[in-house]
Amino acid sequence: VLYTPALFWAVGAFYEQFDQVPDEEVVALLEEAIAWGQK
Repeated sequence: VLYTPALFWAVGAFYEQFDQVPDEEVVALLEEAIAWGQK
């Protein structure tokens, strides 16, 4: 069960460091996940 605070506005509000992930890194991770799923 997930806990959701009553005043939940954004995920980033609950992290000290919530930097953007570069598009290239997201694409690489998605490609890796697809390849892993096809094994």
